[in-house]
Amino acid sequence: MLTSRFEYWGEPGDPVPPLWQQVIVAGVRPWFEMEQVLPGVDDDDWDCDPIVEAAELHRSGYRREAIRLVEGLLAQDRRCVDAWGHLGNFMFNTRGPGPALDFYRTGVAVAEQALPIGFAGVLSRGYVDNRPFLRCLHGLGLCAWRQRRWDDAEAIFAALVWLDPTGSMSALACLELVKTRRRWKHA
Repeated sequence: MLTSRFEYWGEPGDPVPPLWQQVIVAGVRPWFEMEQVLPGVDDDDWDCDPIVEAAELHRSGYRREAIRLVEGLLAQDRRCVDAWGHLGNFMFNTRGPGPALDFYRTGVAVAEQALPIGFAGVLSRGYVDNRPFLRCLHGLGLCAWRQRRWDDAEAIFAALVWLDPTGSMSALACLELVKTRRRWKHA
């Protein structure tokens, strides 16, 4: 846990988004790194990452194999947040937000159980093990946006900015579009 951190908020004179202004005024908060659960993989064996393998399979058109691989991880340990996030991504990209929603929700719920009650710290994307939770939360925001649940999408993207202030450029961009009620468009 880090209790102080210097962040890059842009060049002097650059406009600072209003939400960043609030984060800056809130002051220094503790930084945390979650512990990623990846069943069947040793902590020091980065050459064998079934999540990366599943993503590559899915990108290559082997969707069923990718889904089976990720579901196999969840069969070993339901706390594998990255598996929930990738299942959400697979569904979002092929079948839309409805089928993806429950996967993202489950990933967020599992990750939130690992946080202390009343958590108000930072979960930087710079810490690799925080990325699965942030990915699930972002996916949840995209689902809300695409379903035109504007208030939900706005709250989720704002939460992402608070959790990962300077790693949240994508969340800030999404938030601005959601605030103007611009319809979701796949990039």
